[in-house]
Amino acid sequence: MIKKNLEQNKNIQPNTAFQKELKEKLPEFFTANKYDEHGQIIEEGKFDLEKFKRMLKIKNIEELTSGYQLDFIGKDYAKKQAGEHPTTVIVPDNNHNNLEANKNSKNLFFTGDNLEVLRHLQSNYNNTIDMIYIDPPYNTGNDGFIYPDKFEYNDQSLKNMFGLNDQELMRMKSIQGKSTHSAWLTFMYPRLVLAKSLLTENGMICISIDDNEEANLKIICDEIFGEGQFWARFHWTSTNKAMNAGDARFKIQTSDEVIYVYGKKSMQSHPPFNLEIKAEKDYPEKNEKGFFRYEQIQQRKNIGIKRSEKMVFPILGTLPSKEYRWTIGEQTARKLEQDQDVILKNGKPFRKIYKHEEQSASYFPLWNELSDLYGTAESGRSELNEDLDFEVEFETVKPSRLIEKLLFHFTSKDSIILDFFAGTGTTGKAVINQNTKDTGNRRFILVQLEEQITTERVKRKYLTVDEIARDRLTKVLNKANLDNDKAGFKHYRVVAPNQPTLNDIEAFDEESGMFKDSTGQLVQLTESGFDDMIHPFSSKGLEVSGNSKGEETILTTWKVADGYSFDVNLKVINLDDYKAYYVDNTRLYIIKEGWTAKQTKEIVNLIGTNQLIVQTIVLYGYSFDLESIRELEIALKQLDNKVHLIKRY
Repeated sequence: MIKKNLEQNKNIQPNTAFQKELKEKLPEFFTANKYDEHGQIIEEGKFDLEKFKRMLKIKNIEELTSGYQLDFIGKDYAKKQAGEHPTTVIVPDNNHNNLEANKNSKNLFFTGDNLEVLRHLQSNYNNTIDMIYIDPPYNTGNDGFIYPDKFEYNDQSLKNMFGLNDQELMRMKSIQGKSTHSAWLTFMYPRLVLAKSLLTENGMICISIDDNEEANLKIICDEIFGEGQFWARFHWTSTNKAMNAGDARFKIQTSDEVIYVYGKKSMQSHPPFNLEIKAEKDYPEKNEKGFFRYEQIQQRKNIGIKRSEKMVFPILGTLPSKEYRWTIGEQTARKLEQDQDVILKNGKPFRKIYKHEEQSASYFPLWNELSDLYGTAESGRSELNEDLDFEVEFETVKPSRLIEKLLFHFTSKDSIILDFFAGTGTTGKAVINQNTKDTGNRRFILVQLEEQITTERVKRKYLTVDEIARDRLTKVLNKANLDNDKAGFKHYRVVAPNQPTLNDIEAFDEESGMFKDSTGQLVQLTESGFDDMIHPFSSKGLEVSGNSKGEETILTTWKVADGYSFDVNLKVINLDDYKAYYVDNTRLYIIKEGWTAKQTKEIVNLIGTNQLIVQTIVLYGYSFDLESIRELEIALKQLDNKVHLIKRY
């Protein structure tokens, strides 16, 4: 499979991902695919531009003669990355996954490059994610991203792909590992494109950002999701401390971050949110408008600037404290007073929050500032240290209450939530907390790079950030005492084969079933040093922990590529002492070496007598000699029911 993906990636164009999306949405404007006698696609259908133009004229759609878009160095390469296939394998962490608390869980944690993980998830999580929250690395002005994406092609290939001259190629390569806006945009673009395709039709993405790239994020999201799919821009006070930027003479508060929210569809066309997650007992009082509860009207401190007098006014005769202002405007306050929806308790104003308001989009405008009520970076750091019972000294950590607020408004009890910049696992903890509050069944999918810890004291306990996140989630889940399928999480590593293994893949000739060098001469030994092409994909062969066998890695990677969930029903079928893997009562995977005429006879007999229903057999080409493959192909053709045979390398 890696061999095929590597070959296909060479032909991926900047518009490949867009054409795929277009074909999914408007298949009637594409010609039919062409297939070979085995049912495999040999030529993709083409977009019928003339038919599309005719339809536009029929519908009398006006053309936009002028428009605005964001251009940056590396944009074509970023678009190409969005269309490429994964060239990594998914390695199960058996030491973790086989523990009683984790073996039945549907929560997932991936350690590895999130771009590769997003590529893998296109196959089995397309249109299934209800909410994405990400807190991507900010462009702080220091060279060297944590995720320094590499140009995976040589100079001549890059020039041919994008039609670049020498000067343009030099400019494109100049952004690698730099803190330029172009580098950050090239990094984010393919990840957002892939994230969009994972969302359900009613799904949304929430993105935290600071002012370094806020403007560019808005434009890039408008391009990828559409201007009409922009929902909201929320402020979050990230710190209680005054942070002065630039010249010390100017006391300018820079302690705010923002969260951008985009939907797969516009807010106006989005159905009402299913937020019936509070029982009526949580709304102890009722009047003609329905059940309600009280919420204190918050005050916000003005740090370093003059207090805004527009936000200073009496509410039922009560003024905010000195140097403080209300977090709601006077017009809103007067409406609350007029409707008798505000009262004083111990001299502090409280407003009525009705149950029906929290179930509709009309409530969102009231929640336009995420105040200290939802925590700060300081409280997030303290929360992390408390969860771990160990001080890790991280500067910025999102508080779980902040993410819980997003979950409250944007998810239902059965939602799937994705965070592919998981950091210390705050989103995972927020999902656990929200499930505890409303007995929900939300599931999380978290992705975190194996980022090395640099602090010497912390390194004595944790080597990587993902290790911190996994330990934190384990401890939080233990305290939560949830049901079995929500009690833990499965852990997988997404790993690239080492270079000798990639060289072996490149050297294998499918026609002869032999390894050959670039001159066509037979190679005596594989570069990887293994006797087969299974062990290189074991935990040991890939030099990662987890105790996974090579066939388990191959099987997991194949299942995902074929659209199966990680918890799909799987049975081990014994064929005359040969173990095959039977998935979803339709597909048989045969990976190990040792297949003979005995296994061919037995599997054909089982299928022919309807003892085993098989639609497709997928075999690992490296483990089979050509005679065994031909023998199996001939035998399957004799069956009344057609069985597809797929060979992968």
